[in-house]
Amino acid sequence: MIYEVSYLVLPTVGEDALAPEVSKLKETLAGVEAKVIGDEYPSLINLQYEMTKRIDTKNVRFDQAYFGWVKFEAESDSVAKIKKALDLNKSLLRYLIVTTVRENTLSAKKSVAALLSPKSARSTSIVKEEVVAAPIDEEVVDQEIDKLVEETATVETND
Repeated sequence: MIYEVSYLVLPTVGEDALAPEVSKLKETLAGVEAKVIGDEYPSLINLQYEMTKRIDTKNVRFDQAYFGWVKFEAESDSVAKIKKALDLNKSLLRYLIVTTVRENTLSAKKSVAALLSPKSARSTSIVKEEVVAAPIDEEVVDQEIDKLVEETATVETND
């Protein structure tokens, strides 16, 4: 099945320690043999409402966090293992795992693989999937346009 995990990383992590946190998340996915399909490197956002996380013995409130997501393919029984690992990650404010489709519904702003150096990309088992567009058959496109024009002309004459 295809899943997507959206996550909020605590803003106290900082920009310099963000890449290792993302790598840790991807290593969790690799640990259950999940195949990464796409991702977006986290960026700092203002939250719509204040969120509270218990850190040590205090409740700490946050109005900002780093938001990112990873789309992956995995067996349905491995989602429980992923959830357990994410629950133990003290750097995550919140996360959400949902089932989704393989097709890209949004274009990624920044890929984690593009931001990590080639050396660290190899060591964190990042899988980069190339998307190749099918060639366009101009004859088929012209035929479809002609059909649409005919249908529109037929509808206009009937009105």
